[in-house]
Amino acid sequence: MSSEVTYKMEAKDLIFDVTYVKELIDTNNIDTAKQYIMKFFCKYNHEIFYFDGTKCSLYKYSDALNLLPNNLTKYENKHLVFSAKDFLKSVEFMKNNYKPIIDFGKPRTFEKVRYIQNVAITEKFINMSKPFNIDVTKQVNAQTVKSHIDLIYSHILNVWCSGNTELYNYVINFISCTLAGRKLRKCLYAQSTERCGRGTIIKLLMSILGNASYKTNSVEEITKYSKNFEGTLLINFDELPVDGSNFKSIADSMKILITEPVFTCRGMYENSYQQTNTFNIIITSNNDAIHLTQTNQARYVCLDISEEMKNNTEYFTKLNKAVDLEDVQIQFYTEMMEHYKTLNDWNEDITPDTEAKEMKIIESLPMLYKWIKENYILLSKDLNIKTSEFFDFYTNQTNDKTSKQKLGRMLKKIDILPIRVKSNNELHYVYRRSCKDLLLSYQNNRWMDKETDLIEGKMIDNNDYNDPYATLKNNYENSQIEIRNLKLRLARLEKRGFYNLSKDLVSDVENAKPKKHCFPRLNKQYFDTDEELDSDSDDDNQLIIRKREKYVKPIKTDYTKRPNANKDSEFVIDF
Repeated sequence: MSSEVTYKMEAKDLIFDVTYVKELIDTNNIDTAKQYIMKFFCKYNHEIFYFDGTKCSLYKYSDALNLLPNNLTKYENKHLVFSAKDFLKSVEFMKNNYKPIIDFGKPRTFEKVRYIQNVAITEKFINMSKPFNIDVTKQVNAQTVKSHIDLIYSHILNVWCSGNTELYNYVINFISCTLAGRKLRKCLYAQSTERCGRGTIIKLLMSILGNASYKTNSVEEITKYSKNFEGTLLINFDELPVDGSNFKSIADSMKILITEPVFTCRGMYENSYQQTNTFNIIITSNNDAIHLTQTNQARYVCLDISEEMKNNTEYFTKLNKAVDLEDVQIQFYTEMMEHYKTLNDWNEDITPDTEAKEMKIIESLPMLYKWIKENYILLSKDLNIKTSEFFDFYTNQTNDKTSKQKLGRMLKKIDILPIRVKSNNELHYVYRRSCKDLLLSYQNNRWMDKETDLIEGKMIDNNDYNDPYATLKNNYENSQIEIRNLKLRLARLEKRGFYNLSKDLVSDVENAKPKKHCFPRLNKQYFDTDEELDSDSDDDNQLIIRKREKYVKPIKTDYTKRPNANKDSEFVIDF
């Protein structure tokens, strides 16, 4: 029979023990002392990583030498045989160059072989991953903790997600990927009032992950000293002190931490280096920790936190007892790992819509969009104004210092474009859009608050939110009106005798059908539509058109009866 001996870990295996090194040197176990030192000191380029039992810190060579006492030496016949400090400067130590990496399935140091031009190259790595708090190999009787696990799932569904099953499934997938080590390009954002149960699930996850999770409210750690994020799977930014002065820098740094595969790892008084981004992020706050601007919203999934259980002492006492049980933590982890096996084809970029995110977006709308809503949509007022007057009116009312060029680009995003018109023989540009079209654009962008945005004293029609064909239907109705008006104008035009209209033109107009995606004014094959209706004219039927020889046959006209007209000029037709 063969007996298998299991080595029992001791404190010296986790934390560098100077006394143990001195003992090895004094008993002439020099090689063992060298191997022991190399478990905690690893060369990286011109610096040294030192493992203190929980994390690896990068030191300059001179600073790393100072971590070793001067008495770690061995003399024979008054001749120095070995010195721990000299060993760190020797070729034997320096030939082993380690690269920082994070791999939760590997030991602290390991080797990999890769091929460069068919030549095998052995690379050495120092593993920065941090250990879990639970024994993930332990088996638990699921039935004994089932009621506790069900309570946790119920809390996620009913409190974190307010009963939204689509959001609940997303959160469970997010948690599964986090515990399994899959980096996601999304961040969970949970904002609510106090004592709603927002932090209980965070407590459970951090109890499972132990050192592989980190919680902070330090802005400096986000923008500068991110060393503590290294080797973790979950970061919880709790109650970030965000104000106007640091908002932009936090948003830019957060973008990298959430979406990028690598990040700049740096400790205070240490040099920086690039490290693998392995952590997912959950932000919890009672206040506005983030602002979902037009360019900073896609990476956030906002939770609809319910206040149903707020201040329910009996409920939270029971829930906290459940998440504190080690068997519950292990079983929850086990079930999440089983669920993770089903997520090979899951795309985290497909996110659920939530009321919390919609409110955050509305609150963070640029001043221009808020101003258009208040001055046109909510007042049921059509937009029909010269572009120059529009900008003057807006800047005078809001004192917004944004350039006209940027404002113009913002207007273009909601389909407000300058239209060239002719008035009193002068060309200028106008912004023209009906309040109905503006409302539809805002509804499609989910910029209308269903409860507080009132139009003429009435709540907005919520049906458009759920009707994917609302825009198409609106365009179709407008197209029918335009076609009917066009037929009437052509009939009046022929009756006045300015043109003999070809049968092809009349037939095409009478048989015209509404376009799917536009409001047809005058079809460009017949008329040049660069010049629009005169916005300054009291006569809405005034129309500027150009002759097209293919369809329009001009008749001889006595121009002396029209003093403002000539043979080469455009005809101005008044109905």
